[in-house]
Amino acid sequence: MTDHQAYIILNLLNGIGPARANALIEFCGSPAEIFNRSVQDLTRIRGISESLAEKLLNWEKTTPYGKEMEMAENGGVTMLTPADEDYPQPLREIHDAPLCLYVRGSIPPEVTQRSIAMVGTRNTSVYGAGMARHLAESAGYAGWVTVSGLAVGIDTIVHRATLDAGGKTIGVLGGGLARFHPQENIPLARDIVANGGAVITEFPMTFTPSRHSFPMRNRIISGLSLGTLVVEAGVNSGSLITAAQAIEQGKRVFAVPGEADASGSNGCNALIRKGAVLVENFDHILEEFEFLPGFQQDFASRKTVRRIMMQIQQVRRMTTFACFLLLIQKFLMCCGRTTPFLWNRLRFKQNCRHRKSWHHSLPLRFSAGLRNYRTAFISAFAESSAFSFHTPMCNRIPRVFRPVMFRITSTHILTYQKIRFIPE
Repeated sequence: MTDHQAYIILNLLNGIGPARANALIEFCGSPAEIFNRSVQDLTRIRGISESLAEKLLNWEKTTPYGKEMEMAENGGVTMLTPADEDYPQPLREIHDAPLCLYVRGSIPPEVTQRSIAMVGTRNTSVYGAGMARHLAESAGYAGWVTVSGLAVGIDTIVHRATLDAGGKTIGVLGGGLARFHPQENIPLARDIVANGGAVITEFPMTFTPSRHSFPMRNRIISGLSLGTLVVEAGVNSGSLITAAQAIEQGKRVFAVPGEADASGSNGCNALIRKGAVLVENFDHILEEFEFLPGFQQDFASRKTVRRIMMQIQQVRRMTTFACFLLLIQKFLMCCGRTTPFLWNRLRFKQNCRHRKSWHHSLPLRFSAGLRNYRTAFISAFAESSAFSFHTPMCNRIPRVFRPVMFRITSTHILTYQKIRFIPE
């Protein structure tokens, strides 16, 4: 028996958790050696009763090891244990590291240097949903991995916004992968895996989520990340458990302030009173980590991203969309993105009163030689939340190319316009 197999068996046994497993390993020397000891030896360990020792030695009868391995293989699930090199380094540093991780997808390598946990209430307000979307998108553009719990509410918004921004995200479940909860987030989980992220859990494949398993998974959410951001939470929210776990693990805690008389923001305001870092935008999070080793090597500097994001927010002042597209291209290049990323991420839908003056949508591929294209369909894009955009100086544009009104939402294009590019 290998240490990898021993960790999986320990994880399948009822009554064995990280604390007892660590005690067993410390006494026996290695996970595999545990199953070579006698009942008398194992009962000498504090917390190991005679019945539990017999379960350990008779693991072939007390655990569905073969069925578990078969189910994981059929489901494309990778099982990582502390004996494996691919086991996440941040989780090795917490005292109650999971004995086994069931991974669907791949854990991004950036998680060790650029990762942030974003959690919050299931009953979101308009303000909380907007802040979660804004911060998650900013994290995605900056190349940070977001970690959340794939629950309804703030968690769902964080995962979806990160994907829309072209980033990677990790979802941590409170049950087995074969008992996915909530069911409505299965398409989201598939998108996470397809875009280079991962859906992980420490629970066996058929483990049903319970009110006790969700607080247990919170230590993984905080343990995988450099810090934990609570976007919106009441005084009894489970997000505060994640914040408490982060404090216990020595991680930074951030909180978004809310209205003083809003019950859904009392938890965040209480965290800020106790010393959590107040966050209004993602730049406040970057400031806390800019002096960490390796952070200076990030592909997008904080000042560059801030300057370009401020220019994007001033899109109303632009007279032509050619300048705006070049600005977006510059922003993506600073973040290490290429122009095909722009084309793949933008979604188009026509929304104009004078539909007869608009041409049919034509396929277009952006490349490094973007300005060589004489004509193109480009789209408006803004980092901020939805707003209306009028062009009072559109007389400078030929009538056939004039927009009447543009509705701009983050990462979604609702109108488009035909423009001419003049090569330099």
